[in-house]
Amino acid sequence: MNLSRRLTEQGLELIVDGRLDAYWADHLSQEIGRIIHEGIHHVRLHLGAVQYISSAGIRVLLQFHKQLSRIDGSFLVSEPSAIVRSVIQLTGLEALLVGAAPVVPSENVIHQEKGIVVERIALDPAARMRCRLVGTPTPFPASGFTAQDVQVVAARSNLFGIGLGALGSDYEECRSRFGEWMMVDGAVAYLPSDRAAVPDYAAGAGAYHPVSQMLYGLCWEGQPAWQFRFDAHEPRRVVSLSEILQQALSVAGTAVAGVVIVAETASLVGAALRKPPTEALRGATPLAHPEIRNWLRFTPERAFPESVTLAVGVVAREAPPDLMPWLRPLGGETGLHAHLHAAAFSYHPLPRGRLDLRQTLSGLFEQHALKGMLHLLTDDREIQGAGESELTRGACWIGPIDRITRSEDTL
Repeated sequence: MNLSRRLTEQGLELIVDGRLDAYWADHLSQEIGRIIHEGIHHVRLHLGAVQYISSAGIRVLLQFHKQLSRIDGSFLVSEPSAIVRSVIQLTGLEALLVGAAPVVPSENVIHQEKGIVVERIALDPAARMRCRLVGTPTPFPASGFTAQDVQVVAARSNLFGIGLGALGSDYEECRSRFGEWMMVDGAVAYLPSDRAAVPDYAAGAGAYHPVSQMLYGLCWEGQPAWQFRFDAHEPRRVVSLSEILQQALSVAGTAVAGVVIVAETASLVGAALRKPPTEALRGATPLAHPEIRNWLRFTPERAFPESVTLAVGVVAREAPPDLMPWLRPLGGETGLHAHLHAAAFSYHPLPRGRLDLRQTLSGLFEQHALKGMLHLLTDDREIQGAGESELTRGACWIGPIDRITRSEDTL
């Protein structure tokens, strides 16, 4: 079987020449999967030169028709051969699979530069968020974190957070598992610092609100004011994390913002705890070489390619003095400081256009595997540095932060 591509006004047309049996159906499925991963969500399959199609071939057609329909795309058969049309008719799928593909709707592009296309969507432009500083910005006290350092956090709608934490009812239950932690609009995910290092999560439903033990970090609450969609077009193919965060502050028109990013991913760069921060340091300096390698697990190279990332954090261009110790420079000449945690899920194409945050999160946690978590960093070493995280397309929700307080009480 031979496959070739052709661009049309309706999207991409994939021309198939040969038998579409069980063996070649797998090859066709892989090629269509690659096309969708490239961000093309309107596909026509030209089957005029196909003289045999088995049930395996029909299954592939139906699979991708359903998948693209779920994300507001389209998958149709164009100019089927007489044999193919007969089989499609007999299976009762002609009305579903054969027809003219809809014209791809034009997007409201407000910014296009250097291969990046951005669409801005107003949610509630007047909305503002309040940020709370929890604990102290020193992640490794000499004696280790104790029960006195814990704050209990119940996840709920419009509450976001990052830091060191764990799911559990009290300090003793979580003592050996505290690690990279995030909370986003009623859901919690964290990476235990025990030997297993298997990420875990809990999503709220109805009256159930997952409870975390939090050692230190940032929490912010309120509704996002803006959403913007970004896409990396050829020949560029990727958008760096710093470019997305610069655009977020530009869209929001603010110096400090809480952000939530859901995006198809090229790679992530970051680190995670190797052992619980409740252990005493015994005179060691954990963030100095070589001791740092005993405490932190760095990505030696770009991690989690071909995944979908949920990133949560705070970014600032001009952070107030009390917030600055919680943030880290993004590197390069951006002038930005940020603190973000990311969870990587199994790959699936994201729908175009406006996304509902709650529905998007629900789909992530309920339908896709959580593969890992990282505290995102920029590795700007001249020779060995892995650079920064890179995404391909997705959405970013932005909440301008106009108040920063310190919280000593239960959130």
